[in-house]
Amino acid sequence: MFSQDAKKLADLFNNESSHRPIVSTTQFRKFYEEVLKLSEKGLGLNKEEFQTTILPLVKLLISKAHYVKSRGHCQEGFVVFFEMSIEKVNSLDELQNFQLFLESIIGFMPRK
Repeated sequence: MFSQDAKKLADLFNNESSHRPIVSTTQFRKFYEEVLKLSEKGLGLNKEEFQTTILPLVKLLISKAHYVKSRGHCQEGFVVFFEMSIEKVNSLDELQNFQLFLESIIGFMPRK
């Protein structure tokens, strides 16, 4: 699942036929690195600690995606993908799965 869906999203995000990509590889990596950092901070925390210390920061990433869009660094398609994905994250396991999915997408994105 990761490889097929990740490749489709990477192709969509960096569509060569469009005027500009939905999100650049560099910008995508910045969001991935934030997710990775939060995922690592969540290791060793119990469920309650995760819910009170890490999860609010995960949800804050939605507003950061909207901000990046308002600055012209990504398009609406990325914000929709990111927001829908983050809204589904409610546990450390789900955050780690999302982090791995983002990592899979990066693997299919072109280096520029």
